[in-house]
Amino acid sequence: MWLQVKFYKTGENRKLAPRYSGPWTEIQNLANGVNFEIRNPQTSEKKIAHHDRLIPFKSGTNEDRVVEFDTVRNQVDNDTKTFGENPLLDILSSS
Repeated sequence: MWLQVKFYKTGENRKLAPRYSGPWTEIQNLANGVNFEIRNPQTSEKKIAHHDRLIPFKSGTNEDRVVEFDTVRNQVDNDTKTFGENPLLDILSSS
């Protein structure tokens, strides 16, 4: 999850500053039900944050669309296969 940054450094332009930091992992939901204890896995820093400041983290990869390079190379080297404008999209749509 991402944590919204509330405070900016002195002299830092707010419009160009990062709005979120992270990714963070949830350690536990606190007793009041709206606060979470979170931890940054890269720095091991722990914080308590209200749920309004947290948004879900979505990785940029779509694992079901990952194709091994050898698969692409073997199909491109195959003389009997003809490709359109984008060979990678042809391979992805055929599998």
